[in-house]
Amino acid sequence: MNWRSAQIYTIDIFLWVMARHGYTLQRSRKKLPFSDIDQTIEAENDRRRKEMAEALGGLRQ
Repeated sequence: MNWRSAQIYTIDIFLWVMARHGYTLQRSRKKLPFSDIDQTIEAENDRRRKEMAEALGGLRQ
């Protein structure tokens, strides 16, 4: 990965995800309805597990 790709990832993805969960350069103290970052991570992990199980299950004949 070159520096440009890393910069694009940081700005376009990482900071957006963190802002979605109430973080900027520090945790927001405002009482807004932020997404729960633990739930988001768990949902993504579950999706990946299901996807992998389906891929591995498809290998059986």
